[in-house]
Amino acid sequence: GVVTVFSPHPRNPDEQQLEDLASIVSLTGLAIERKQWQKAMEAAAASERFIRQLGVDLVNLPSGDEFEPKLRYLMHRIVSHYELGALALWERSGDDDSFACLATIHHNTPDTSRADNASATIRPIAANVVANMLADTAAEYITPQDSIYDRIRLGVEPKPILLTALNDEQGEDSFIGFLTVHSCYMYIAQATIDHLQVSGSMVRIVLLN
Repeated sequence: GVVTVFSPHPRNPDEQQLEDLASIVSLTGLAIERKQWQKAMEAAAASERFIRQLGVDLVNLPSGDEFEPKLRYLMHRIVSHYELGALALWERSGDDDSFACLATIHHNTPDTSRADNASATIRPIAANVVANMLADTAAEYITPQDSIYDRIRLGVEPKPILLTALNDEQGEDSFIGFLTVHSCYMYIAQATIDHLQVSGSMVRIVLLN
């Protein structure tokens, strides 16, 4: 923060005033830092509770016709909690040659129970294309310059898309699915990316099951 002090008449502060002001500024800074630490700890605790409950809800997802609507509902909660622009889950097809979009959620989607969401219009993606994009990392930003961008974009604005791999732990390029995430703005905070990767590991277990 910045502390500004004004005098009713044009003058320079004397040494004692500067010393007093330095003490006031120091104490004010400590108060601001304490408030920021408190907010950070409260946010961390809230995220921990959210992830823990999300894990429980993912494990208890029903099978059959209720699976996809319930999954979309949980994805909608992720989008709302982290104030994301959009989130899509891609699942590897049984033939291992391509990925198909299982569900897509936008921050302004009012009804997460509808089956005719945007994922129905997104074409499958070859598995080797995703493997090449994520050759050295578990999460990567995809930009309009990348060949895969138009296949996974979740909106009309040319924003970077975060692609997070869901691997089956059998090899670097052995993915069972991936998440694509749009920010409401441009990029996603690193803390949110870390939480999304934790959430992705739980979604991976759901897909394996």
